[in-house]
Amino acid sequence: IQALSKTVKDIESAQTEPLEHIAAQTQHHIDAYARAKQTIRQMLNVSRILKDAHLIRLSRLSELKNAITKRVMFQFSLNLYRRGYGGLLHIDHQRQLLTPKVHTDADLALLSSSNANTNGISNPSSTSTPSSTNNSASTSNTSTLVNTRKDTRSLSGGEKSFTTISLLLALWDSTSCPIRALDEFDVFMDAANRSASMKMIVDSARCSPDSQYILITPQDLWVKPAADIKILVLDPPSR
Repeated sequence: IQALSKTVKDIESAQTEPLEHIAAQTQHHIDAYARAKQTIRQMLNVSRILKDAHLIRLSRLSELKNAITKRVMFQFSLNLYRRGYGGLLHIDHQRQLLTPKVHTDADLALLSSSNANTNGISNPSSTSTPSSTNNSASTSNTSTLVNTRKDTRSLSGGEKSFTTISLLLALWDSTSCPIRALDEFDVFMDAANRSASMKMIVDSARCSPDSQYILITPQDLWVKPAADIKILVLDPPSR
């Protein structure tokens, strides 16, 4: 005991600071270490919450993307139907591609004629082989026409322009853009497609009262001024 007491006295005499001060500093560092551990635990908890929120957002983003995709595809087909066309819009998110397939009114007339021929050829009470063969061939042609819609490259200029307008309106219908503008959208359109496009655009604009539509065209307009339609005509350029 005497030896230990002497050792303690030697250590105390060798210190430049009193033991009380050293003890206070030690306690201060212990408290700082405890606070740091608590902060780390809180940060880990916040990180876990943020990761969970991120996963939920990704899940909802996927659901929102699928919902918008279905809405655009439906609206595109509906816009084509208003002109008497038929078609589908294939959206490939992996390859980031939009592929419209269109049946014009002529294609649909051919399809209707093919169906009529099929109904005329088929006879429920007949079991002869030639009739069955012709019926199968007509059905095969009809199925091929239905499943093989036109690529936009095979459409005429007016049909392409109308398909483009249908796609733009379908995309606009799924966004909240306050200003929507088209410049010279009807340059390559024939009279029938221009009339159908203008009516469809005006109807779409009236269904979106919070958005402003701006249409610029060198052609004569097929719409008349109204309370919600303002037409500005520029003077011809001076020669």
